[in-house]
Amino acid sequence: MGTTYRGMADFMGRMAWRAQITEYQHREKVSQTMSVGPVQIEGSWLFEPVEGGTRFTMRTQGETGGLSAMLGPLIEGALKRRLEANLAQLKAMIEEEERAT
Repeated sequence: MGTTYRGMADFMGRMAWRAQITEYQHREKVSQTMSVGPVQIEGSWLFEPVEGGTRFTMRTQGETGGLSAMLGPLIEGALKRRLEANLAQLKAMIEEEERAT
């Protein structure tokens, strides 16, 4: 808990972001706060064992300000599509690794 990290994302242009871990439960849950420009996001990643693997659930809630507030629905839809594509790519990579071992 308390760890901070930063990165860059290519989403509607190149954007810098920063985050801080606010809760950590080994192999169960990670919660964080994130700042992406004027957008403040709180989120959590939940990991649950299920038959044959692990269920991953991501929850996010954010607040926008200024021009971002007016574009909120458009940004939300684009973020959702990007996240779904990223998770599909991650799943494919994990499955490929499992087949290789």
